[in-house]
Amino acid sequence: MVPEYGLNLLSAFVFGLAWLAAVAPSMGEEHGAIGTSRHGWGDYVEHADSFGRIYGIKKGTQRGVWMGACMALATGFIPFIAFSLLFVPAVFIGQEIYYRITGNDSWVLSEPLIGAFVFGVPAALMVG
Repeated sequence: MVPEYGLNLLSAFVFGLAWLAAVAPSMGEEHGAIGTSRHGWGDYVEHADSFGRIYGIKKGTQRGVWMGACMALATGFIPFIAFSLLFVPAVFIGQEIYYRITGNDSWVLSEPLIGAFVFGVPAALMVG
């Protein structure tokens, strides 16, 4: 027998709005400031006295917790906030892997890791 699931458009709409609110603020400065194990990158290197790695970690943590709070408020599933603390490690690991493969700086691998660990794992636990 195949289980039947109701189509709950309201829940999907609220989840979608929460995700948009979570990712809407501009991103990027924390990625460059966090950088790789070797260096930061982008405009933030020129202003290292005010935009160093510590700034990136603080800004990344703030960004991650904002994402987790938006999702926790929309879903009522508080572990989104705990998983949001994986934002900074996801940025660092994604950039480090990309740098080791290509020798260039980019956040292109960080975004899928953020999606998987900050949003995907807690969403799967919530539904599961």
